Amino acid sequence: MQQAATERTPQGSPYCGRCGYRLGEIGESTRCPECGGLLVDVLMRPGMAATRTRRYTSEATIFGMPVLCVALGPDPTRDELRGHARGLIAIGDVATGGIAVGGRATGVVAIGGVAVGGAALGGLGFGVLSGFGGVATGLLVTGGVAIGGLSHDGLAVGAAAHGGVAIGYATTGGVQITPAGDLPGLPTKAEVHDASGWFFGSWLPPGAHHNMGFLPPVVAVGGVMLMLAAVIGVMALAAHRRRPSSGTQH
Repeated sequence: MQQAATERTPQGSPYCGRCGYRLGEIGESTRCPECGGLLVDVLMRPGMAATRTRRYTSEATIFGMPVLCVALGPDPTRDELRGHARGLIAIGDVATGGIAVGGRATGVVAIGGVAVGGAALGGLGFGVLSGFGGVATGLLVTGGVAIGGLSHDGLAVGAAAHGGVAIGYATTGGVQITPAGDLPGLPTKAEVHDASGWFFGSWLPPGAHHNMGFLPPVVAVGGVMLMLAAVIGVMALAAHRRRPSSGTQH
Protein backbone atom coordinates (compact mmCIF):
# COMPACT_ATOMS: atom_id res chain seq x y z
CA MET A 1 0.00 0.00 0.00
CA GLN A 2 1.39 3.40 -0.95
CA GLN A 3 1.79 6.21 1.54
CA ALA A 4 0.14 9.59 1.13
CA ALA A 5 2.29 12.40 -0.20
CA THR A 6 2.53 14.03 3.23
CA GLU A 7 3.62 10.73 4.74
CA ARG A 8 6.25 10.28 2.05
CA THR A 9 8.05 13.42 3.16
CA PRO A 10 11.02 12.34 5.33
CA GLN A 11 10.48 13.48 8.92
CA GLY A 12 13.34 11.98 10.89
CA SER A 13 13.08 8.45 9.53
CA PRO A 14 15.08 6.78 6.76
CA TYR A 15 13.71 7.32 3.27
CA CYS A 16 14.24 6.25 -0.31
CA GLY A 17 16.62 8.55 -2.17
CA ARG A 18 14.95 7.59 -5.46
CA CYS A 19 11.24 8.15 -4.76
CA GLY A 20 11.05 9.67 -1.23
CA TYR A 21 9.20 6.75 0.36
CA ARG A 22 9.63 6.57 4.16
CA LEU A 23 11.42 3.36 5.08
CA GLY A 24 10.95 3.32 8.84
CA GLU A 25 8.72 0.21 8.93
CA ILE A 26 9.65 -2.10 6.07
CA GLY A 27 10.59 -5.15 8.11
CA GLU A 28 13.20 -7.40 6.55
CA SER A 29 12.65 -6.24 2.97
CA THR A 30 15.78 -5.46 0.97
CA ARG A 31 13.93 -3.18 -1.48
CA CYS A 32 11.89 -0.01 -1.37
CA PRO A 33 8.19 -1.05 -1.31
CA GLU A 34 7.24 1.69 -3.76
CA CYS A 35 9.94 1.93 -6.44
CA GLY A 36 11.68 -1.41 -5.90
CA GLY A 37 15.14 0.08 -5.49
CA LEU A 38 17.68 -1.94 -3.52
CA LEU A 39 18.07 -0.43 -0.06
CA VAL A 40 21.85 -0.61 -0.30
CA ASP A 41 21.57 1.83 -3.22
CA VAL A 42 18.65 4.09 -2.27
CA LEU A 43 18.55 4.26 1.54
CA MET A 44 18.94 7.84 2.78
CA ARG A 45 18.69 9.41 6.21
CA PRO A 46 17.80 12.97 7.20
CA GLY A 47 20.94 15.10 7.29
CA MET A 48 22.64 13.18 4.50
CA ALA A 49 23.62 15.40 1.61
CA ALA A 50 21.06 15.17 -1.16
CA THR A 51 22.37 14.34 -4.58
CA ARG A 52 21.32 16.88 -7.17
CA THR A 53 20.48 15.59 -10.60
CA ARG A 54 21.88 17.26 -13.70
CA ARG A 55 21.24 16.18 -17.28
CA TYR A 56 22.32 18.04 -20.40
CA THR A 57 22.94 16.88 -23.96
CA SER A 58 23.96 19.29 -26.68
CA GLU A 59 22.30 19.10 -30.06
CA ALA A 60 25.60 19.61 -31.87
CA THR A 61 27.21 16.25 -32.64
CA ILE A 62 30.38 14.88 -34.17
CA PHE A 63 30.80 11.26 -35.26
CA GLY A 64 27.28 10.71 -33.94
CA MET A 65 28.21 11.81 -30.41
CA PRO A 66 26.93 14.97 -28.70
CA VAL A 67 29.62 17.59 -28.29
CA LEU A 68 28.77 17.93 -24.58
CA CYS A 69 26.92 15.54 -22.30
CA VAL A 70 26.41 16.01 -18.56
CA ALA A 71 24.81 13.32 -16.38
CA LEU A 72 25.15 13.72 -12.62
CA GLY A 73 23.09 12.19 -9.85
CA PRO A 74 20.15 9.74 -9.88
CA ASP A 75 17.28 10.10 -12.34
CA PRO A 76 14.17 8.15 -11.27
CA THR A 77 12.39 8.96 -14.56
CA ARG A 78 15.06 6.94 -16.38
CA ASP A 79 15.53 4.39 -13.60
CA GLU A 80 19.16 5.55 -13.22
CA LEU A 81 20.83 5.50 -9.82
CA ARG A 82 23.80 7.35 -11.28
CA GLY A 83 24.36 9.39 -14.40
CA HIS A 84 26.23 7.97 -17.39
CA ALA A 85 27.43 10.71 -19.72
CA ARG A 86 28.41 9.84 -23.29
CA GLY A 87 29.82 12.53 -25.55
CA LEU A 88 32.84 14.14 -27.12
CA ILE A 89 33.11 15.95 -23.78
CA ALA A 90 31.42 13.85 -21.09
CA ILE A 91 30.94 14.80 -17.44
CA GLY A 92 29.09 12.41 -15.18
CA ASP A 93 29.11 9.91 -12.36
CA VAL A 94 30.19 7.55 -15.14
CA ALA A 95 31.66 9.25 -18.21
CA THR A 96 32.57 7.88 -21.63
CA GLY A 97 33.88 10.00 -24.48
CA GLY A 98 36.72 12.01 -25.94
CA ILE A 99 37.37 14.01 -22.78
CA ALA A 100 35.72 12.07 -19.95
CA VAL A 101 35.44 13.41 -16.39
CA GLY A 102 33.70 11.38 -13.71
CA GLY A 103 33.91 8.96 -10.84
CA ARG A 104 34.59 6.31 -13.45
CA ALA A 105 35.91 7.78 -16.69
CA THR A 106 36.78 6.14 -20.00
CA GLY A 107 38.04 8.26 -22.87
CA VAL A 108 40.86 9.52 -25.02
CA VAL A 109 41.59 11.83 -22.07
CA ALA A 110 40.12 10.38 -18.87
CA ILE A 111 40.01 12.12 -15.49
CA GLY A 112 38.35 10.47 -12.53
CA GLY A 113 38.52 8.21 -9.51
CA VAL A 114 39.08 5.33 -11.91
CA ALA A 115 40.33 6.62 -15.26
CA VAL A 116 41.00 4.53 -18.36
CA GLY A 117 42.08 5.97 -21.69
CA GLY A 118 44.80 7.20 -23.99
CA ALA A 119 45.91 9.62 -21.27
CA ALA A 120 44.55 8.99 -17.77
CA LEU A 121 44.58 10.96 -14.52
CA GLY A 122 42.99 9.50 -11.42
CA GLY A 123 43.26 7.55 -8.22
CA LEU A 124 43.63 4.62 -10.59
CA GLY A 125 44.92 5.96 -13.89
CA PHE A 126 45.27 3.38 -16.64
CA GLY A 127 46.56 5.10 -19.74
CA VAL A 128 47.98 3.89 -23.02
CA LEU A 129 50.20 6.90 -23.76
CA SER A 130 50.44 8.45 -20.30
CA GLY A 131 49.15 7.86 -16.80
CA PHE A 132 49.20 9.84 -13.55
CA GLY A 133 47.69 8.62 -10.28
CA GLY A 134 47.94 6.60 -7.10
CA VAL A 135 48.29 3.56 -9.33
CA ALA A 136 49.10 4.43 -12.94
CA THR A 137 50.07 2.71 -16.16
CA GLY A 138 51.13 3.99 -19.55
CA LEU A 139 54.02 4.57 -21.90
CA LEU A 140 54.93 7.64 -19.81
CA VAL A 141 53.79 7.26 -16.23
CA THR A 142 54.20 8.82 -12.81
CA GLY A 143 52.40 7.88 -9.61
CA GLY A 144 52.51 6.13 -6.27
CA VAL A 145 52.74 2.84 -8.16
CA ALA A 146 53.89 3.52 -11.73
CA ILE A 147 54.02 0.76 -14.33
CA GLY A 148 55.00 1.56 -17.90
CA GLY A 149 57.69 2.25 -20.43
CA LEU A 150 59.22 5.23 -18.61
CA SER A 151 58.12 5.11 -14.97
CA HIS A 152 58.71 7.52 -12.11
CA ASP A 153 57.90 7.82 -8.40
CA GLY A 154 57.23 5.57 -5.37
CA LEU A 155 57.22 2.07 -6.85
CA ALA A 156 58.33 2.36 -10.47
CA VAL A 157 58.29 -0.54 -12.90
CA GLY A 158 59.38 0.01 -16.50
CA ALA A 159 62.02 -0.28 -19.17
CA ALA A 160 63.49 2.82 -17.54
CA ALA A 161 62.44 3.49 -13.95
CA HIS A 162 63.21 5.83 -11.07
CA GLY A 163 61.61 5.59 -7.64
CA GLY A 164 61.85 4.58 -4.02
CA VAL A 165 61.74 1.06 -5.43
CA ALA A 166 62.73 0.91 -9.11
CA ILE A 167 62.30 -2.24 -11.16
CA GLY A 168 63.42 -2.35 -14.77
CA TYR A 169 66.25 -2.50 -17.22
CA ALA A 170 67.75 0.94 -16.55
CA THR A 171 67.01 2.18 -13.02
CA THR A 172 67.92 4.79 -10.45
CA GLY A 173 66.51 5.45 -6.99
CA GLY A 174 66.39 3.83 -3.59
CA VAL A 175 66.02 0.08 -4.01
CA GLN A 176 66.88 -1.04 -7.54
CA ILE A 177 65.95 -4.38 -9.06
CA THR A 178 67.65 -4.61 -12.42
CA PRO A 179 69.70 -7.10 -14.46
CA ALA A 180 73.42 -7.03 -13.82
CA GLY A 181 75.11 -5.35 -16.76
CA ASP A 182 73.76 -4.88 -20.27
CA LEU A 183 71.63 -7.51 -22.00
CA PRO A 184 72.61 -8.87 -25.43
CA GLY A 185 70.56 -7.49 -28.31
CA LEU A 186 69.30 -4.49 -26.30
CA PRO A 187 70.60 -0.93 -26.08
CA THR A 188 73.07 -0.48 -23.26
CA LYS A 189 71.84 0.95 -20.00
CA ALA A 190 73.87 4.07 -20.69
CA GLU A 191 72.05 4.49 -24.02
CA VAL A 192 68.68 4.06 -22.32
CA HIS A 193 69.67 6.67 -19.75
CA ASP A 194 70.65 9.10 -22.47
CA ALA A 195 67.50 8.49 -24.54
CA SER A 196 65.10 8.94 -21.61
CA GLY A 197 66.78 11.92 -19.97
CA TRP A 198 64.14 14.27 -21.44
CA PHE A 199 61.51 12.52 -19.28
CA PHE A 200 63.43 12.07 -16.05
CA GLY A 201 65.28 15.36 -16.15
CA SER A 202 68.86 14.30 -15.59
CA TRP A 203 69.69 10.71 -14.78
CA LEU A 204 72.03 10.06 -11.89
CA PRO A 205 74.63 7.29 -11.84
CA PRO A 206 73.13 3.87 -11.03
CA GLY A 207 72.98 3.38 -7.27
CA ALA A 208 72.60 7.08 -6.45
CA HIS A 209 70.14 7.67 -3.61
CA HIS A 210 68.57 10.94 -4.59
CA ASN A 211 65.17 12.17 -5.72
CA MET A 212 65.57 13.69 -9.18
CA GLY A 213 62.51 15.85 -8.75
CA PHE A 214 58.86 15.49 -9.75
CA LEU A 215 58.55 18.28 -12.30
CA PRO A 216 59.93 16.75 -15.54
CA PRO A 217 57.71 13.60 -15.43
CA VAL A 218 54.64 15.67 -14.52
CA VAL A 219 55.33 18.05 -17.41
CA ALA A 220 55.77 15.16 -19.84
CA VAL A 221 52.66 13.27 -18.72
CA GLY A 222 50.59 16.44 -18.48
CA GLY A 223 51.82 17.59 -21.88
CA VAL A 224 50.41 14.48 -23.55
CA MET A 225 47.07 15.00 -21.81
CA LEU A 226 46.90 18.65 -22.81
CA MET A 227 47.81 17.90 -26.42
CA LEU A 228 45.06 15.29 -26.75
CA ALA A 229 42.57 17.51 -24.92
CA ALA A 230 43.41 20.43 -27.22
CA VAL A 231 42.72 18.32 -30.33
CA ILE A 232 39.37 17.19 -28.92
CA GLY A 233 38.54 20.74 -27.86
CA VAL A 234 39.14 22.04 -31.40
CA MET A 235 36.91 19.29 -32.79
CA ALA A 236 34.17 20.17 -30.29
CA LEU A 237 34.39 23.88 -31.10
CA ALA A 238 34.20 23.20 -34.84
CA ALA A 239 31.14 20.98 -34.42
CA HIS A 240 29.47 23.52 -32.15
CA ARG A 241 29.94 26.32 -34.68
CA ARG A 242 28.59 24.22 -37.53
CA ARG A 243 25.41 23.54 -35.60
CA PRO A 244 24.62 25.89 -32.69
CA SER A 245 23.62 23.91 -29.65
CA SER A 246 20.50 24.61 -27.66
CA GLY A 247 20.69 21.25 -25.90
CA THR A 248 18.23 19.45 -23.70
CA GLN A 249 18.41 19.56 -19.96
CA HIS A 250 16.54 19.09 -16.72
